[in-house]
Amino acid sequence: MGDFNEILWSNEKKGGNTRNTSQMGEFRGVITILKLQDIGFQGNKYTWSNGRASPKNIQSRLDRALATSQ
Repeated sequence: MGDFNEILWSNEKKGGNTRNTSQMGEFRGVITILKLQDIGFQGNKYTWSNGRASPKNIQSRLDRALATSQ
């Protein structure tokens, strides 16, 4: 189990500064090397918010469950 606080793709974040694309790529690479799969979820597209009103609101999909197929 881990708590990475990282997004995989830029469309998983709304508002705030743009996320570093190489950092997202490295996270995707680790997931691939470890043969992990995102098992998905139901609910809102974004799982975290800074709780501020627009235009300072930032939302991201930080929570995800990863598992191996075995």
